[in-house]
Amino acid sequence: MAPSVSSCPISIILQRLFSLSEPVVSKVSNPYFGIEFRQDNEFLYLGIARNDEGWRELCSLLTESSLTGEPLPKEAPELQHCYIIYRKLPKGVELLREYEYAGVRPEEVNHLYSSYLKNYPDKLVIFSPVTFVDQDGFKAHKLLRCIDLNIVIGKLDAKDCAKSSEIFYPKGHLENVFQQYPHIIANTQHILDTCHTEMEASKFHNRRTFTGDETDDFKLLTKLATSGCKKRFGEKHKKRWNVHCVSSKSSSKWDFALTFSSLGTSSDTHIRWDIFM
Repeated sequence: MAPSVSSCPISIILQRLFSLSEPVVSKVSNPYFGIEFRQDNEFLYLGIARNDEGWRELCSLLTESSLTGEPLPKEAPELQHCYIIYRKLPKGVELLREYEYAGVRPEEVNHLYSSYLKNYPDKLVIFSPVTFVDQDGFKAHKLLRCIDLNIVIGKLDAKDCAKSSEIFYPKGHLENVFQQYPHIIANTQHILDTCHTEMEASKFHNRRTFTGDETDDFKLLTKLATSGCKKRFGEKHKKRWNVHCVSSKSSSKWDFALTFSSLGTSSDTHIRWDIFM
């Protein structure tokens, strides 16, 4: 099965952040970039980029696994510009690299007193994912997981969906929960304080053209659309696929191709086509 990436304390913020307009995004002082790595439904680790190079490292790790079909490693490879947070340690906590930590959920705090992890306070951080806004969102999440797994909700296991506690908490709530473990709070704050990005919130970070020129992109899109119409309706049904309108400026039947061009999404269409082919 292919690797996956899902909502996490970092990625969910980015999803909301970059869906906003640029003036709104510009008011965010320090966004954080990260990826939650999973193999099938199993959480492996959370990667948080310290800087733009760290973001490249994380994306490269996920891209390489996706392109080769190889499963993601249980233990994250050596990364120079990232933090890695585990839930299920792939090795002894004493063997964690300098930038690797074990994440502790708020509901697990009371169990720390009997855990060997309490002896390694410098390697623990707060792990409080955000997957939905409220309990209605949790219900919707479970239904979507059932659709994804093609099962009825009564067959949904807890391991196949997020916990109901994965919501945004009021300011100060997590500090109160972890007040008996100031080292954990300090470690978490250290990660946030040492992460920064110079990347501006803009759509221009994505590939802008497929052929190298927007005009050529549109020509290729038109060619592919015409070819698809011929395949769908056949050569004898020119009125159906309207080939005579390709070069007509007054044609309204070719507006879908013009819309792709005017929105600047021709390259996206070509890139998806290239992947599928």
